[in-house]
Amino acid sequence: MATIGRGLAVVDLPFFKFHGFFAWLTWLFVHLMSIVGVKNRLSIFINWMFNYLTYNNSLRLIIRQKVPQSNFAAMQEKLPDQLEVTKT
Repeated sequence: MATIGRGLAVVDLPFFKFHGFFAWLTWLFVHLMSIVGVKNRLSIFINWMFNYLTYNNSLRLIIRQKVPQSNFAAMQEKLPDQLEVTKT
C-alpha cells in the first residue's frame, strides 16, 4: 500500500489490486487500526480529518544543513553566525 496524493493510493495485495479513493480509504483504515489505543486512534483520525478539510499540508521533515567536508577555511567564512565550527 502507498498513498500517492490527496485521496489517492494504490493497494497491491496477492489476490487483489486496486487504486484510487477506495484504496486511500483502505490505507487510512489499516494505519488507524495498527495504532495502539482507542484514544490515540481517535486523536489521529481527528487530526487527519482536520488536515484533510483545511488543506493543511505542513511539512513534517527534519532538515539539517549540509556542511562542506573539505574546505575548512571556506566553511568558517560562510557560517560564522549560524554555526560554531571547531577543528578537532
